[in-house]
Amino acid sequence: MLESVIFPVLVPNPGVVIAMHALKSTETQAVPLLVLNEEGELWRLELHSGLAVKLLQVDIPEFNPLHPQQIVLSKDERYAAISNRLGQHAAVYDLQSLQEVMKLSRDDYHYTTCTFPLAFAELDHRTVLIKGTEWNRLDLVDMDTGALLTDRESPVYESEDKQATEHYLDYFFGKLHVSPDGEWIISTGWIWQPVGSIRAWHLPSWKSNCWEAEDGPTVHNIWEYTEDWDYPVTWIDDYTFAVWGKIETEMYDEEDGELEIYGDGKSAPVLALFDVKTGERKEFFLKMPAIRLTSDIEGLFYPHAQMAQVHGKLVLWGAIHGLSILNPDSGHIEYSEQTSRPDLYHESAGLFLLTDVSGSITGLKLNQ
Repeated sequence: MLESVIFPVLVPNPGVVIAMHALKSTETQAVPLLVLNEEGELWRLELHSGLAVKLLQVDIPEFNPLHPQQIVLSKDERYAAISNRLGQHAAVYDLQSLQEVMKLSRDDYHYTTCTFPLAFAELDHRTVLIKGTEWNRLDLVDMDTGALLTDRESPVYESEDKQATEHYLDYFFGKLHVSPDGEWIISTGWIWQPVGSIRAWHLPSWKSNCWEAEDGPTVHNIWEYTEDWDYPVTWIDDYTFAVWGKIETEMYDEEDGELEIYGDGKSAPVLALFDVKTGERKEFFLKMPAIRLTSDIEGLFYPHAQMAQVHGKLVLWGAIHGLSILNPDSGHIEYSEQTSRPDLYHESAGLFLLTDVSGSITGLKLNQ
C-alpha cells in the first residue's frame, strides 16, 4: 500500500534537515519544500528536480537545533514563522525580500510545556499573524503594517484578594490550527492541574472584539481533561476536525460507558471528531494506536505523533506504532505497519516525506 519514491541528489547539499514545511505546487509531480537545517539556515528544496536554494540565516535567541522546531507558513507563502516548538522566542521572515520582519517572544511562565502558539490567517484579504504573547494571551498582528489588532491590558489574578479581573483566562494556549476556510481557530492547550483542553473561537469575530479569544461569545471549550495537550489535529472539512489523543478512563465513565473495556484508571488512546461551530462531538473511536509523550530530551514532553487526511481516510503515525490508516466512517483501522514514521505529509504532492540520519529525504506514496 505504501510505495517508495526516490528523489534526485540535492545540489547544493542543504545539510542535515531538522524541520520542514510543504509548499504548494501547481506542477505535476513537483515536490517543493521549505526546510531548516541544523546550522539554522532556511532553504527551498525542489525534491523532484534536486534543486536546493539557500534563502536566509535564521536568528532566534536561544534557538536550539537539537530541540523540536516548528515552521508556520502564511497562505500566500510569503511569510514564515519559526521557533523551537517548546521555546520562548520566535521570528518571522519575509520569503520575498529574504529579510527578518519580526522578532517574537512569549513570557517565561512554563513556556517549555506547550507549543509556541503561531499561525497565519486572512482577515479582510490581509495576512495576519496569530501569536502567543503571554501564557494565557494571544494577539493578532497585521503583517502589512505591523499593527497590533488586539491592543488591550492583560487581565491579572489578584492573589491577595483571590479574585481575577474581568476577562482573566486561566488557560495555557498551545498549538494553533486555523480551519481551511479561515473562519475558525482551535488551540490545543492546557489548564491546571495539568490536563489538556481544546478551545475554539471565530476568527472574524476576534477582529471586532479584542477579548474574543478569552471569553468572547463564540468561544467553545470543546474537549477538556485529556491526559496531555498539543495532540495531533487534522481538519476533515471547514467545520469538522479530528483529534488523536489519550484520556484517563475514570474521568469519562459516566459520559462514555464504552471506555469500560479499558478498565478503571487506565489510559485510553482515542480519536474524536468535533464540530468547531457548536463544540459538539460527532464521533468517538476507541482502540487507537498509542502516542508517545516522553522525550529523550530532559525536561521536554510532547506528543511524538502526526495525523493527516489522505484519500478520505485518516493516516496516523508516530514513534511507537508506525503508521496506521483509519476509516473515519467506521472507526476501523484498515491498514497498519510498524516501520514508517514520516516527518511530514506533503498534501499537494500526495507524499509522505521522511529524513534519515544523514538528512537525506525520501518519499512514500499511499496507493488508493
